[in-house]
Amino acid sequence: MPITVANIVLLQIEDGKLAGCPPPLAELLAIPSENLDLARKHSLVQRIEGACQSSKEHLLREGHAQQYIRWKEKSYQLNMLALDYDGSHLRLVLKPLPESIYPSSFFEGEDSVNNLIDALSMAKLATYELDPANLDIIVNPGFCALIGIEMPEHSNRLPGAVYVRDIIHPEDKQLFKDALQKTIDAKDSTFQTYLEYRIVKEGEVVYLLGSIRMFWDEDKQLIKAYGTAQDITQKKVAEKELQEYKQNLEQLIQERTEALRKSQASLSDAIKLANLGSWEFDFQSQCFYLGNQVVRMMGLQVQPNGPNVVPLKTLLGLIHPEDASIYREAGRRALETDSPRYVDYSQFRIVRPNGEIRHLLISLKVALDANGKHTKHYGTAQDITALKQMEEEKSRLNAIIEATPDVVGISNVKGEIVYLNHSGRRLFKLPTEGSLRHLTIQAIHPWLSYRKMIVVISKMLKDKEIWSGENTIQTPDGRLIPVSQVVLPHLDSSGQVEYFSTVLRDMSGQKAIENDLLTKNLQLDTFVYRASHDLRGPIASLLGLHSVARYEIEDELAIKYMDMYYDQVQRLNKIVISLSNLTHLKNFSNEGQVVNFEEIIEESIASFSYLPEFSIMQFEKDISPSLQYVADAGVVRTISKT
Repeated sequence: MPITVANIVLLQIEDGKLAGCPPPLAELLAIPSENLDLARKHSLVQRIEGACQSSKEHLLREGHAQQYIRWKEKSYQLNMLALDYDGSHLRLVLKPLPESIYPSSFFEGEDSVNNLIDALSMAKLATYELDPANLDIIVNPGFCALIGIEMPEHSNRLPGAVYVRDIIHPEDKQLFKDALQKTIDAKDSTFQTYLEYRIVKEGEVVYLLGSIRMFWDEDKQLIKAYGTAQDITQKKVAEKELQEYKQNLEQLIQERTEALRKSQASLSDAIKLANLGSWEFDFQSQCFYLGNQVVRMMGLQVQPNGPNVVPLKTLLGLIHPEDASIYREAGRRALETDSPRYVDYSQFRIVRPNGEIRHLLISLKVALDANGKHTKHYGTAQDITALKQMEEEKSRLNAIIEATPDVVGISNVKGEIVYLNHSGRRLFKLPTEGSLRHLTIQAIHPWLSYRKMIVVISKMLKDKEIWSGENTIQTPDGRLIPVSQVVLPHLDSSGQVEYFSTVLRDMSGQKAIENDLLTKNLQLDTFVYRASHDLRGPIASLLGLHSVARYEIEDELAIKYMDMYYDQVQRLNKIVISLSNLTHLKNFSNEGQVVNFEEIIEESIASFSYLPEFSIMQFEKDISPSLQYVADAGVVRTISKT
């Protein structure tokens, strides 16, 4: 049955009884018009009055109620609105329902109706009426609770302008007005407007899903209007969270995809860097199928347009003769297994066609059919030639370190010694094997030397530079040994010092030689000083005697002999001066400075002024003006004078 104004009936109930029999009701009941007594006795009216009575409690609590009834195999929706606070005056709307949507089974039992009412309440759904005269909202407790206001004490009306002004969100006021006007302009009782808008409830924004419907008579006069409102805030929040989750998920997928791409690229680079490749052996064809990287390891030619197929015989010919037994033993172990999780590793050498020897690390896995028969063997191959070379070099260096008479040690930043070579263990009377956790830097140095090392280590932690110098170590029996020492810092991945390594060389023999040289030098200085002192006096007397003789003797032959005597005395004097200068020379400190050759040469020339022949001597100087010579000026001066 189509729903029109003609089959929607408006009723009034006062004190539980029908208050009047309007023409639509009389027509529906097929009784004389406005025959109230007859109408009250009618079974449909009695059902309506019974429905109002059974909904009395819900009406008093919510201000409205809804029930469904059956009459003459037809379904009706009964909407009830309380016009006062005790529920004695009700306004009813009786609306027929399509049988295809609301079958008779829908109305069996009052519990179903009550459950439906409770469900609407649980769904935060409320209804309200609009006064046809001024579109004021006729509120009820349920609607008031939904929009967050108190139920008016003396009226059940909320002016529409107040609802729009004080309750609807400022940004949605026009939206609500447009929806209301759209419903009015339609002037169609079957037309219903739906909209989503926001209200401000107790300072919080609440989302409502609303509908507005108006009923018109044949003259297009508004006779009834009502609406519904449902709180969909949780739905909106969930939609927003879902959208954010979707965006975050898309972003995460994008990031993970990019990370996966980079990871794949990194894996590919790592495989290339590690010289790693895959291989597979097919029992049926008796051939190896090699990855490009493995083909390059073997020194073979990569097939650009197809798989790299290598017959078994060809590959066996590449294996180093001394390692062929390793290959055969690995194959035998694999053939004996019946476990699909079997994995084995082996190392052997190959000889490339150009004669180059390479070391390979091979992993081997097996594939079995349902009967446990081996169908193929597969795995990876890695070229570890560089690693083998490093191991051999490390072994050689370790042998050198262990054989050297110097003490080589490693300590952490806490001063705990973690390694000592054979010479160190022997010096400190430690077993050749075993932990060194009780040995520290402090334990092998006397107090002053230990303090020196603390200063050195503190500086190295900051500057991270190599230190070398002389130091002293102490053996367990208290013997002090002078050493020359080199300390190197070793940094971790973050650039911080993690370990120190040191080399200690015994300087006892060198120190003994130095002490002996010092003694010899002291004795030489004493001898030269005494010889110079003892010879200078007689030399001066002989020189003075020569001068007197030159004035007193006139015999030319005698003068000739006296001059020869004078030359020998002068020679002796020069020897004494040279010995004295040699003593002074070794005591000069090497303080580099630009040498003034002009000044030094002038001083050297002046030192000969006491000689009788000085006045007739001629000196030639050739000093470049651009000469910049840095040396110890005192040493140069001594050399010049000698």
